[in-house]
Amino acid sequence: MSAPFTEAGTIPVNDPTAVISYSAVVLKVPGRPADLELKVTIPVSGDDLPVILLSHGHGATNFLASLHGYGPLADFWAAHGYAVIQPTHLDSTALGLRDTDLPDAPIFWRDRATDMHAVLDHLEEIEATIPGLRGRLDRERIAVAGHSLGGGTVSLLLGMQVLDPDDDRDKDLSDPRIKAGVIIAAPGIGDEHLSPWAAENYPMMKYIDFATMAGPALVIAGDADLNLNFSDRLSYRWAAAPVGGSPRCCAPSSPPDATTPSRPRRPGPSPPPCWWSRESTATTPARRCSTTDCRTVTPRSSAIGKDRCCPKFFPSVYAWRAACSSAGLPRPDRCNGGR
Repeated sequence: MSAPFTEAGTIPVNDPTAVISYSAVVLKVPGRPADLELKVTIPVSGDDLPVILLSHGHGATNFLASLHGYGPLADFWAAHGYAVIQPTHLDSTALGLRDTDLPDAPIFWRDRATDMHAVLDHLEEIEATIPGLRGRLDRERIAVAGHSLGGGTVSLLLGMQVLDPDDDRDKDLSDPRIKAGVIIAAPGIGDEHLSPWAAENYPMMKYIDFATMAGPALVIAGDADLNLNFSDRLSYRWAAAPVGGSPRCCAPSSPPDATTPSRPRRPGPSPPPCWWSRESTATTPARRCSTTDCRTVTPRSSAIGKDRCCPKFFPSVYAWRAACSSAGLPRPDRCNGGR
């Protein structure tokens, strides 16, 4: 029997407002082999909008791994008061650059971080391009969120480094303008559990180091996430959680689906990719909505950059716990790095 539901499900959130999306905003970035294209989603009203940069994953889909992906998540954030900016990174299949001999192909891990630097460098240009946006962005409250390889991009921007001894480029790709991050199912440390296939095809994963990651982050990882292409460790993406100096709220967000109790979830806690496809094993609106609200970083909080208590960085974790309870799911109670 069907029942009505909203994007927020049973999650206590403020009333949504209408949103508009504008794409593609095109930035000319010197030295980049393709223009940097962006999608910007904003509420139709309101000022002092916190900014969320949203980094897509490296999947093989044609358009979800681009500015066109994660529509439900971007719309949800914008409807609740955020300006969401989504770039198409160079590794997107839409650009056709994965099989080239360009540096860092096929994943362009470094360019992903510099894409975000470029976005922040061009905020004034972005405001001027989109009708009705000028003067509405709060440049003191900027967060970054990313899924899968996009989560790795977030880690880089918060201070994680790739310590490849054969790469003499600057290791620090962090950006002090970014105040907080949401890391969704990102690669963990490249220890002895890293698969030979991953080490050969994505060698940067061998050198991931979180020791210098200092920015506050909400780390979301599947508690039954097994992908033998990358690691033989169950929930290997958790490896990022206890490492480094970053205050973190660590939320296990993907309990095995009730319809498939013996099968680990694949490939982790994926955000809703778009409105018209099913790429998650979450089968109920309550379950999907609980994982959406968990990702609602709160750069509005005056505690960011001051108080090191995780719940004050991410008060929506409390809302997510309530939603998990209402959906009959385990509550995330683990929090690392709080004071």
